Amino acid sequence: MSRTQIERYALVAAGAVIVALTALAFWLSYAHLAEVAGTHGLGHSPDRQWAWPATLDAFIVGGELLMLRAGLQGRTDRWAIGITAAGSVGSIALNVAGVTGARDASAVPVLDYVVAAVPPTAALLAFGVLMRQVHQLVAEPSRMGDTAPAVEDTQVSPVPDRVYRPVAVDAPTAALAPAKMLVICTGHLGVPAVPPRPQPDAGTPVTPASPELPSAPPEGEQAAGDTPSTPVSLPVICRGDLAVPPVPPRPRLGTEAARAAIEQAWRDGLSIRKAALVSTRAPSQVQRVYAALDVEKGAAPMPGQTELNVTAA
Repeated sequence: MSRTQIERYALVAAGAVIVALTALAFWLSYAHLAEVAGTHGLGHSPDRQWAWPATLDAFIVGGELLMLRAGLQGRTDRWAIGITAAGSVGSIALNVAGVTGARDASAVPVLDYVVAAVPPTAALLAFGVLMRQVHQLVAEPSRMGDTAPAVEDTQVSPVPDRVYRPVAVDAPTAALAPAKMLVICTGHLGVPAVPPRPQPDAGTPVTPASPELPSAPPEGEQAAGDTPSTPVSLPVICRGDLAVPPVPPRPRLGTEAARAAIEQAWRDGLSIRKAALVSTRAPSQVQRVYAALDVEKGAAPMPGQTELNVTAA
């Protein structure tokens, strides 16, 4: 079993325990508040008696959900915190106050108050832990998906010259790796040379060529006008080994160097794809910087166009 599977099983088990604890604590707190409501004016209406605790516990659930939404948006919702605190404090206070009932407060053991305060407190903590786990599960995929580096600052400043400044990069020395290579050897093959075509005399009439094919010469004899075969060099492909160093990857420029390269590419009228190769950045990032430059300085100069820098007096 891998580590990821163990973490997943532990998370599922912890989630099941937290859900069960939240449901049990809410039920105990809700039932005790219903008893308190029955002994203080709502005993004649069972429906109202069991609906009354929801006016407190619903504040806790609604406030926690609003806090979850605010956490996903990266902000703080003070109203959600206030609603959750009001519902939690009210539930705990009424659960503890309902212990006395018709008895004298001095005659009630302290442990009775503790027993009454445990369910609403446990419900508050368990539900908060549950919402935190949900927040982590929802926010984790968005953080993992955002891995593409971006150019942080799109504001550009005018550069007086048009000189590409080299960036010193300490590239690691690539070790020589054996690579297979084809070696061209030599051989000989008899190839007959093509004789020149005879030219007719000026006074000789030209007759159309016969469609019949000329007969082949007898075996062992050579046709008239044929030249002897000459040995001609013929390349032959063999195998061999040659140590060829691998091409090291192109180093990635820093943020400032990449921004300067994109600005210079915009001034030179390079395309977005070529600017992305020069700046070692994604084409989408180069497009955003180009758009910002177009808004700030107007359209990019065309290749061959003379750029006039007018300085205010």
